[in-house]
Amino acid sequence: ENEMTNYPPLYRDSFVTDSGVKDTISALILADLGSLDEAGAQQARQLAEQAYQLFSGQANTQVWFSTFGSEVGPAQLMTSESKDSLLAKIQTGDRSSDLYRSVFQHVRDMKKTGGKKVLILLSGGVNSYLSNSEYYQTRLPYDTSDVFRLVSSLDYSFSLFPVAIGSKKDEGFLKQLAVHSPAPSDAYSDAALPKGLESFVGKSEVL
Repeated sequence: ENEMTNYPPLYRDSFVTDSGVKDTISALILADLGSLDEAGAQQARQLAEQAYQLFSGQANTQVWFSTFGSEVGPAQLMTSESKDSLLAKIQTGDRSSDLYRSVFQHVRDMKKTGGKKVLILLSGGVNSYLSNSEYYQTRLPYDTSDVFRLVSSLDYSFSLFPVAIGSKKDEGFLKQLAVHSPAPSDAYSDAALPKGLESFVGKSEVL
């Protein structure tokens, strides 16, 4: 046990005792409302529903949900009772997307929690924040280097699965998110949930 403190975070975070307790899993479904047409909104709702069904019912697992456009919404617990009302928030109409800020803040907040963490990002990949918003009156905007630096600092307990949605996509940022993440299971996908998500769920068993 003394030697374990000298191991890299990968091994230290994966250390399992003989208590038989499974790792907790926190899954956040993050939906980008920026520039979604009706077809894109419907696609995002379907993918969010699929992600919820994949994680719901798993032992020691909580599913969270959030949206962002010109503003970054809070993470709300998604249950069978709240699911429909939360999915209904994925609507057209918001013509801006504070993508970098949303990803940065949610990853930072999730990083502080214990157990395994997974972020499913449903986005067109375009960052189009409102420079005249109240938030940016006293703050500089986030850029890709801010996001990639934070993502690169994560350990294997945190996984990222970016999914491109909508008719107007910029896949570059979404693909790079998965590249910068240290976890080997992380993957980008276009208009479908990455297959690695099922593997992530399967890794919750005691080793």
